[in-house]
Amino acid sequence: MWCRLEGGTGFQSEPMAPRVRVEGWKVPAGGWCKFFPARALGYRVDMEADLTEELDEEEQLVRRHRKEKKELQAKIQGMKNAVPKNDKKRRKQLTEDVAKLEKEMEQKHREELEQLKLTSKENKEKKAALEKEREERIAEAEIENLSGARHVESEKLAQILAARQLEIKQIPSDGHCMYRAIEDQLKEQDGTLTVVALRSQTAGYMQSHVEDFLPFLTNPNTGDMYTPEEFGKYCDDIVNTAAWGGQLELRALSHILQTPIEIIQADSPPIVVGEEYPKKPLILVYMRHAYGLGEHYNSVTRLIMAERLLIKASYGGKNTKIITLNGKKMKKMPSALERLPGLKTLDLRNNLIPKVCPEISSLTQLTALNLGNNLLEEVPEEMKYLTSLTKLHLFGNRICRFAPGACDGLQNLILLNLNKNQLTWLPQEVGRLKCLRYLSISHNQLTSIPRELCFLENLSELQLNYNKLTCIPGEIGSLKKLQKLFLVRNNIETLPEEICELKKLRILDIAGNLIQIFPPGFQDLQLREFYCEGNPLFVNQPIITAYKDAVLSLQEITLRFIMRQLEEKNLLLMHALQWYPEVRNKISQEKVCAVCEKPFITPWLECVQFVPPPKNWKISRNLQWVPLQTFTCCHKCFIHRDCNLFAIAQE
Repeated sequence: MWCRLEGGTGFQSEPMAPRVRVEGWKVPAGGWCKFFPARALGYRVDMEADLTEELDEEEQLVRRHRKEKKELQAKIQGMKNAVPKNDKKRRKQLTEDVAKLEKEMEQKHREELEQLKLTSKENKEKKAALEKEREERIAEAEIENLSGARHVESEKLAQILAARQLEIKQIPSDGHCMYRAIEDQLKEQDGTLTVVALRSQTAGYMQSHVEDFLPFLTNPNTGDMYTPEEFGKYCDDIVNTAAWGGQLELRALSHILQTPIEIIQADSPPIVVGEEYPKKPLILVYMRHAYGLGEHYNSVTRLIMAERLLIKASYGGKNTKIITLNGKKMKKMPSALERLPGLKTLDLRNNLIPKVCPEISSLTQLTALNLGNNLLEEVPEEMKYLTSLTKLHLFGNRICRFAPGACDGLQNLILLNLNKNQLTWLPQEVGRLKCLRYLSISHNQLTSIPRELCFLENLSELQLNYNKLTCIPGEIGSLKKLQKLFLVRNNIETLPEEICELKKLRILDIAGNLIQIFPPGFQDLQLREFYCEGNPLFVNQPIITAYKDAVLSLQEITLRFIMRQLEEKNLLLMHALQWYPEVRNKISQEKVCAVCEKPFITPWLECVQFVPPPKNWKISRNLQWVPLQTFTCCHKCFIHRDCNLFAIAQE
């Protein structure tokens, strides 16, 4: 004798009548076998979804207000029509009544909106509190689950499979899990049968061999064997619903495929259905505690060499500190990582990994992760769980975006390497990496960098070579600890004046850009190395050209007068400026004349001053002069300029 085994879970809605429960049976291969109890609870899958969405309260209120306004306008129009045009007294009273009605409605609507906002705020706070409580319950449940039946079963199955160089391949819990697991196993043997075909052939085989299956199906309410009608309904459900499959269906499938099917379980020896067939068996994993709704089937896959190495390393448990699986042609991250909670360094570069596995989130003590030269397409969200991470290498992937929240937990990150990817932008969240010292994003497609990057106060080295940057934000002056800045091969036309505030900058490489001139004070940087070859810098080869004397605007004359008075501490003017923010804003943009050193807003003439590079700079070959941008405030100053200061001729 043998009996039915059922497994599978799903989000089914309409319950069917329970089928049968059998606690033990005799396996055809011989001998009594204590096996998992059959539980054949089936459910129909409701495939229809209600797509109607209720309007939120604010939208409902706005619509009601709009309707009430229309009704009021109609009422007002009726009142106007009822009063003769030549009755001035009643017309005047009508105007007052209309104004009163409109005012009352406006006040009523305003009060209702304010009340709704207040209620909405309270609801949000209540929702946030409930969500926090829910997260706490989830966290407690996760801790409790470490010693729960599900976790224990998973650990036992992982050990059993690892001994056979296998690992679980997850199958969706949609009621079709047994058939999907068979389908997956057939693909490993170049089979092509789908879930639909497997269900159809199973039902057909059982209907044509009624005597082999009917004795093992009984009505749980009466204990009687199924009638032919009930058996027919049973087979119809196999084809047309997501009814769970089990022992009877496995037996039918082994005959259909003429292949043995092996079922591995945590607490009992493996069971083989269809041992009479000599082919290589299909292997399924049966899990009692996988899901809350019942049992579940998964498929298996072969452990690759790297996974086997990792399994061996996992025997060290918390004592394993370093794992290196460089160039092992891995196509996925090993799920066995969760067995190494004490891991400090993980090197998985030069593989074929397209995404990280969820188990990596358990490596909370990991300090160095190298996923360079793989196939990642985003900076994964799982990174936020690696709170101890200090070094992260993601170079040579296909990364074009940051997953939401990826930067949230990387508060200890010191080094981030994103070279040779496909990034076109950086999220503002990069500003959360407060401990970051070394950031390299060379060989990408960046067209700009967020100002938040310039607030990484500990950043000492920034590499942005070979991108498509056209400018650098002025906030770069906030990087007070920056020592090395590399901007090679971009499309940068000018450097911001704030770059001169980088007092600790020692190496600057801007080779291969579109820079012609440097901001004032650039020569005062305490650089040790400066490279600028490949830029169209102004050269000290002046030409003679005509220019027109410009007439200063009345606004410019006034602003210059105000700025000079402020230099002389004119208290009356200083007090008056408190009431003129527009003037204060204009004055904050003042420049200083290169000749007379007096302030102005609009330069009379843009000039270039050539100064020799400081002797302690290691510089590009043939750089004899550093062109600095300067301005003169008037024709008189330009006439009395220094011999190395020249006007920039406009083409």
